[in-house]
Amino acid sequence: MVYLYAGMGVVMLTGIMAILEMGLSLTGQSILPMPVDAYGGSAEKAREISMMDSLDSIASGLEGIDICNALEVNPYVQVHVGSPVRKFLPKTRDLFWDNGCVMDYGSHQVLFMPSPDEELGPYLMVSCTEHDKSLLICPFEESSND
Repeated sequence: MVYLYAGMGVVMLTGIMAILEMGLSLTGQSILPMPVDAYGGSAEKAREISMMDSLDSIASGLEGIDICNALEVNPYVQVHVGSPVRKFLPKTRDLFWDNGCVMDYGSHQVLFMPSPDEELGPYLMVSCTEHDKSLLICPFEESSND
């Protein structure tokens, strides 16, 4: 009998919490904590938005380090993004990325490559960050341990 009442109590509390959560969702609130946004209004997010805006302004058909050089001399990028710490060709696991270039901003790397599909625009952009400032290995790169 004790188990019956304990089970009914758990079911009743679960129902009350579900109703409370539905009520709070109508107002955009939640009992549970919201997941932390990795970019959260940071400099990385602003940098990416500025670079995406300027990708259409550089000449199409560039490959390799020429993409990064064209972006770096773009006046919009110079004002809103700044110069990278270094630029390099990606050492990748997949040949898909080999005709691109990477702009390194310390804990933030951005890879640019020619788009294989004209409908996507002239260039593609992939970004990754490392917030603990440790050695940054992006998913598109090979680590030195491979």
